[in-house]
Amino acid sequence: MSPHPEPRLQTLSPEFVPRPGWGGQLRDWFVRRPAANTLRVLLICILAIGFVSVIRRGSAVPGDVVQETPLVSAPVGYTVVAESGQGLANLAEIALGSFLSEHPDTVPLAPEQQLFVIDTLTRTIISISSEMPFQLNPGDDVYFAERIIEQAVWAAQELSDAQREAWSRQLR
Repeated sequence: MSPHPEPRLQTLSPEFVPRPGWGGQLRDWFVRRPAANTLRVLLICILAIGFVSVIRRGSAVPGDVVQETPLVSAPVGYTVVAESGQGLANLAEIALGSFLSEHPDTVPLAPEQQLFVIDTLTRTIISISSEMPFQLNPGDDVYFAERIIEQAVWAAQELSDAQREAWSRQLR
């Protein structure tokens, strides 16, 4: 035994006083104010009307013309199927060719700009792929969204002369 006794921590638990929660407070408010009963009836009516309208919305009356509008429009883009010996860059080149042939009003791209677009599309598909590392097998479908191709074409048209020179070195 040691000459000094070890100090003991005294833990006092808090005392909880039961109080009504927000439901009890709301009930007490209604009890103390009799004129609030009209508010209570009004709230119940609003809830009932909302409930009935939600139920009726799901069922159509025979003879009614119901026109369904799609929530999401069909995606616009190009799906390219990989063949044996083709890589992602080849598929991006095919998608770019399809895009340019369908949009003749697009400013023609120089070869270095096309290479930039193909590289951008390839990197985009790899970055959004859930499969890492990205693998491409014959028969696989790769979807190139038109919006992404448009953005890459716009970026290619905005290349500076120095950037175009750097991309043209890749073509040699």
